[in-house]
Amino acid sequence: MADDAAYHLVQDANDEEKSWSKKRTKGRRISYYLHIIFLACLYATAVLAGALTVVIVEQSSRSATGSLQMYTPVQEIIQYLPVEQSNSLHYHNPFMANPATGLPDHTTDDRWQMLYNESMHTSIPPSLADRLPLKTLPVPSDPSKYLIQLEIYHQLHCLNSIRQALWLDGVEHYRLPHFKDFYLPGGRRNYTGHGAKHLDWIRQSLLCNGDTTPVSWQWDSMAKIPLPQLPETKICKNMHVIDEWTRMNAVEEPVDFGFGPDIDL
Repeated sequence: MADDAAYHLVQDANDEEKSWSKKRTKGRRISYYLHIIFLACLYATAVLAGALTVVIVEQSSRSATGSLQMYTPVQEIIQYLPVEQSNSLHYHNPFMANPATGLPDHTTDDRWQMLYNESMHTSIPPSLADRLPLKTLPVPSDPSKYLIQLEIYHQLHCLNSIRQALWLDGVEHYRLPHFKDFYLPGGRRNYTGHGAKHLDWIRQSLLCNGDTTPVSWQWDSMAKIPLPQLPETKICKNMHVIDEWTRMNAVEEPVDFGFGPDIDL
């Protein structure tokens, strides 16, 4: 009887130990699964937070610019700064005709040419050319580089052509070869030729950029009437760094694809 009692005590102890061991194993499994679930939730939260951050940054960028930006090779150097504007309504500046003669002089011409003449043809490496929204051709004199120009310089070229067209009758040297279609046979002006194309391109460019600088009305002390006042300061792109970039990447040789050097666009 004593042996049976001892046996049962040992058996009960073993059963309790096995039961406790099973509970401990089950507890470990539950803890393991809970850890897995916790880590999975943590990972999902991190991924979701990252995705939300990207969306917020993109939305902020779109809100700041007002629209998506088209790729340009100079996008990394674009800066904005306040620029003092010349009040050409009341005061003369070197880009205007000589007030003494009413005609532009060589100083006027030089100032306009300096705005864009060195920057009309620019080269970029293939890595940047691959990112252009519209594919471009290699530079004829150096096929390892690709030919572009920044639109601002084309616009200045168009505007200068229109400026010269205003004085075609008074300034003989303005009658360049690419102005030949400004006149019809017999000497009459042609208002549908090259100048009209330049004028319309400027129209499109102005509408595209949509300058929303507010123009205030004030009493004009010189005109002695209320007039809209041209803004004294505007927030502009820093053209100095853009000019420097174009000079550093300028195509020095004439651009000739076999049809004669390019002199106009």
